[in-house]
Amino acid sequence: MRQELERLLDTHRAQRPEMQPQDYYKLLYQREFGCGHTAPAPETAERHLMEEYARAAGLPGADAVPEHVKGAALPGCVEDIGNGLCRIYLNGAWSREVLRLLGRVFCATAREHKGETACFAAALDGLAHWADAVLPPRDAQTLRRQTGTLRAAGCPAVHHSAAYREQYAPHYRVVRRCYADAWPALLLAQRVLESVSPGGHALLA
Repeated sequence: MRQELERLLDTHRAQRPEMQPQDYYKLLYQREFGCGHTAPAPETAERHLMEEYARAAGLPGADAVPEHVKGAALPGCVEDIGNGLCRIYLNGAWSREVLRLLGRVFCATAREHKGETACFAAALDGLAHWADAVLPPRDAQTLRRQTGTLRAAGCPAVHHSAAYREQYAPHYRVVRRCYADAWPALLLAQRVLESVSPGGHALLA
């Protein structure tokens, strides 16, 4: 477990050197608890995705998102975060139907994936040891202090830091990796269900 955790942290630090302590904390929080702390109703999840994608893609509004795109491939890139979970990013050419599916797998993940507080505590301990070995001493001390404050507060969910948002503009959803792997089949199933029952609510219900 420690080696897998350290590889994850090394990879993210190499790809996003502007990560702040709360961004490392958020990564490990998502790795353990998934998206359950933010999952709304499916209809709300879909609306939020439409609005966020429109902003990220520079479209004038959610109404400008096309209903369909050709093919069944997953438009956005997939980033493993461990524990059977991944981040699906809203890059690429998305449509309303694929955003509906992302909303469904996001909500299904929230229902199905439950983390363990003890495992998260162990991951934070591993983060502190990794920081001591890899980060400059002052940065490692800051990380220990800030994660310690969050632990004392009961390990709440947090947003990305302002520096991270400004540098990397993160737009993604955390879902189970198996849903990303099965994306073409799930999209086909959604199309079939929606052709006979508008809304296709039975999919992943």
